[in-house]
Amino acid sequence: MSRTTKPRRSAPPWRLEILETRTLLSVSATPAGASASRLLVQFASATAGAVAVVGPFATGVRPLGGGLFTVDLAPGVSPADAAARYAALPGVKYAEPDRMVSISAVPNDPQYPQQYALAAANPNGIDATTAWDVTTGSANVVEAVTDTGTDYTHPDLYLSIAIDQGEIPPAIKAKLVETDGDNIIDFHDLNSLDAAGKPVLDSTGARVNAGATHDGNGNGYIDGGDLLKDPVWNDGVDKDHNGYAADLIGWNFVTNTNDPMDDHYHGTFVSGIIGAATNNGVGVAGVDWHAEILPVKFLDKTGNGSNDAAIQAIRYAAQRGAKVINASWGYQPAAGDTDQATSDAITYAGTLGSVFVAAAGNNGVNNDASPFYPATHHLSNELVVAATDSTGALASFSNYGATTVDIGAPGVNITSTTPNAGYSAGSGTSFAAPYTTGVVGLLAAQFPSWTPQQYVQRIIATAKPLATLAGKTVSGGLLSAYSALIGLSPTPSNGPVAHWSFDENAGATAHDS
Repeated sequence: MSRTTKPRRSAPPWRLEILETRTLLSVSATPAGASASRLLVQFASATAGAVAVVGPFATGVRPLGGGLFTVDLAPGVSPADAAARYAALPGVKYAEPDRMVSISAVPNDPQYPQQYALAAANPNGIDATTAWDVTTGSANVVEAVTDTGTDYTHPDLYLSIAIDQGEIPPAIKAKLVETDGDNIIDFHDLNSLDAAGKPVLDSTGARVNAGATHDGNGNGYIDGGDLLKDPVWNDGVDKDHNGYAADLIGWNFVTNTNDPMDDHYHGTFVSGIIGAATNNGVGVAGVDWHAEILPVKFLDKTGNGSNDAAIQAIRYAAQRGAKVINASWGYQPAAGDTDQATSDAITYAGTLGSVFVAAAGNNGVNNDASPFYPATHHLSNELVVAATDSTGALASFSNYGATTVDIGAPGVNITSTTPNAGYSAGSGTSFAAPYTTGVVGLLAAQFPSWTPQQYVQRIIATAKPLATLAGKTVSGGLLSAYSALIGLSPTPSNGPVAHWSFDENAGATAHDS
């Protein structure tokens, strides 16, 4: 800023006075968004005492340390003119207007502008940009996707896949350098990338972890497929003794193998909403920038899966330490049908610390009257999610329920990842649920010691009221990531297949056994 002194106008003289113990005038805060009527005045001496202006131009002063002071100007005084006058006074190094600023973490992913659910400009989104100013997540939070699998080689997902720390070969683990500062070994480390995505090199100029494995599928980076192709990593040994041999990146309950590749598309789409690599200049943004996604495949290439496989998937995800389990699937039972076994599995997951996020269903019905499982179990560690559109309206296809559906989240015309490096748009409560899963992930990063019930209650209590959801959901509102992160701490309380299928299209019907 130029310090050129403007010509003095006809006005009472200004002078500085050193104040040591004098009580200062009270200062009124500038309203948010208004132009600040304050100056930042820096003295040449860091030990200068508080400074005030004698005359009608200032109402108060506050020391900020190091010889820097905030001077509050009287109404009508031009900050620019006042700054020029202060800069010309003896002992002042510089003076400049105090500007109102706002921070908003807007990612550089090229398809981010299409993601209305995340964009700051849309009031019917989830307030992601302001939430990201609080936290962008933690790699220590595992988020399970129980679905059709996940394309773990996708350029927007490969860094977000969770590695089973207990299955890393000990000889390799002893030599690995942790490069991104999260205190776990993940795909950032195997690709020798720091937290900003920049290569970490050794003294010879080689990547520090270059010898850990190799690019077996030839796509230019180390991903889950490379670990499965490497016989040193994929040695068939259950090193962590959890009953699943070499479950390096998840499990496939359809083939009972350690390869949870998506042969449909649904699970990859869900995974991208939760945790596509964000601010990496590629594709789309995920809700949780540091998501550790655990692919758990139990739905086959047609989108169908058995009830016992669903239960195994839930239990496995919880045992692997998932803070949140996404369930974008379900079925509408025949009259009188029960689903106690799945209910027990969800409850079991809660005892291990897992929140269970369930899609409300896409039949346009009231779940209070017509159950949709597993959503209608509505257990204390369960969040049930309806779908809304970009205007905040309840989607015409979305199930609802004043006592069984907790919250709304965007689920119409959602853009996300698809297999084989693809992207597409889709609609359904299947795609509303993972927004909620991602927010639970952010919340767990901020409050890692909370119980599942605390996360559930915080999400519900901080929903943004929407008239279209009043009387249709427990909260009567829309998911707000920012409000969830800054809200008051909730008080925990104890709340209370058939043939499963994914269900992402309006009016889709699930199969029965």
